[in-house]
Amino acid sequence: MRPLSLEIVRLMATLLLGLFAGGVFFTVLAPSLRSLPGPAYVRYWQALNIDYGRAMPALLLTCLALLLATCVMSYQRGWLVFGLSVAALLLLAATIVLTVTQLEPLNQLANSWNADQLPAGWADARRRWWTLHTVRTVMAVTAFAGLLVAQAVDQGGSERADALDSVVQTAQVSSQSSTIAFISLLRLRGLEPRTSQSRIAWRKSRRSGSEHNCVEVAGQDDYSRVRD
Repeated sequence: MRPLSLEIVRLMATLLLGLFAGGVFFTVLAPSLRSLPGPAYVRYWQALNIDYGRAMPALLLTCLALLLATCVMSYQRGWLVFGLSVAALLLLAATIVLTVTQLEPLNQLANSWNADQLPAGWADARRRWWTLHTVRTVMAVTAFAGLLVAQAVDQGGSERADALDSVVQTAQVSSQSSTIAFISLLRLRGLEPRTSQSRIAWRKSRRSGSEHNCVEVAGQDDYSRVRD
C-alpha cells in the first residue's frame, strides 16, 4: 500500500507541473504569434511578461519543493519510480535555470523597448527567445510525462502487492479450514491423535465444542480409535 502522504505530495506536484508544461506547450502550438507585425508582437510579449512574471516564480518554486519531497518519499518505492521522480526533478531544475539565465534577460530587454520604435536587432532577440522557449517546453513536458509514468508504475506495483497479500491470506484461511474439517471428521469417527500435543488440542476441542482450537494435525496415520 502506498503512503497517503506520498500520494498527496505527488498529486500536487503533478498538477503544478502539468499546469506549467501545458502553458508553455500552448505557446509553441500557436505559430501565428510569430507572424505578427513587430509592434503588435512586442506589445503581446510585454503583456505576457507581466502575467507570467507574477505567477511563474511561485508556481515553479512550489513545484520544485513538492518534487523534492516526492523523490525523498519515493526512495523505497522501487528504482524505477525513484529514478523517474528524480529525472522529473532535475528536468524542472534545468528548466528554471534556463528561464532565469537565458529567457528572463530577453524578457527584460523586450520590456525596455518602445513598441512603436523597435531597435534594429529585435527580430534576432525574438528568434532566440523562441528557440530557448522550445527547449524549455521539451524539458517541462518530458518532466511531466516522467512523473505520470512514475505514478502509474507505483500504482501497478501496489496493486500487485495487494493481490499477493490477498492470495496468501486466502491460502492461510483455506489451510485452517481444511485442518478444522479434518479434525471434525476424526471426531465423528471416534479417532484420537496419538501424539500428546495433538491429543491435548483434540480433547480441548471436544470439551469446548469448538474446532478452532485444533490447528496442529500430524497426519492421518497419527490417529488411533478410542473408546468413549
